[in-house]
Amino acid sequence: MISDIFAFKRFFYLLTNPSLYRKINNWQNYLSGILGVQKSVFKISLNNKIHILLRNNQMDVIPVQEIVLRDDYELKEINKNLNTIIDLGSHIGVFSIVAAEHFSKSIIYAFEAEKENYVTFFKNIRLNKFSNRIKSYLFAITGKDNQKINIYKNKGMGCLYEKTSLKSEVFSITLDKIYKKFRIKKCDLLKIDIEGSEYEVLYTASDNIYKKTDRINLEFHNINIKENYNGKSLVNFLIKKGYQVKYKNHLDGKTGMIYAKKF
Repeated sequence: MISDIFAFKRFFYLLTNPSLYRKINNWQNYLSGILGVQKSVFKISLNNKIHILLRNNQMDVIPVQEIVLRDDYELKEINKNLNTIIDLGSHIGVFSIVAAEHFSKSIIYAFEAEKENYVTFFKNIRLNKFSNRIKSYLFAITGKDNQKINIYKNKGMGCLYEKTSLKSEVFSITLDKIYKKFRIKKCDLLKIDIEGSEYEVLYTASDNIYKKTDRINLEFHNINIKENYNGKSLVNFLIKKGYQVKYKNHLDGKTGMIYAKKF
């Protein structure tokens, strides 16, 4: 059983969250997964008939809270007539699966750097019969193309910056290469959650990327104020690229959300 204080705080917070009971049919499975008392892989079912496989570790339950229960990426605020979505940092696929159901006409290009996450993501795509609409790829998104990158694992997450004893190698790809390789003429929504790599990826992308991208919704990580690796610097950068931007900090002060939309 997971015994750290953070897991129990999350557990008791969710007990009082009405969204839990409204949006997750078998919410008992989800709560027991937070405490680490589920079997190695278990399934939750959402009211709109989406099914998501989770592994019995604390990190897999977090994107469900962020995307399903809180709607951190504000998908409900976006017009449903989206055609092309790019998901950078897809983890086990919660965002892509929810987006595919919500935006029924969309094609989603999803990228995940950590292999075990990617395998679970692939299973979730097949479970929901979205293979024709969600295209998943094992790549690390960085500012340099076709480089071998070390991905450090931390409770089911993959990260370039927080080093641990567990690591794997994966090839990198840039935003410019993605748009070129998949012939993307317009991206209606670019979602980003890549554990601190968002700065390198966005700062090195060409102006052509921003001309083709209508909306960017991302989670930022405050890494370094002096080197402009922080949320406020990224907000100013996106404003200069022609976006109307709003943002909010999470309570921990280390992360937050940015919502950027072309005028």
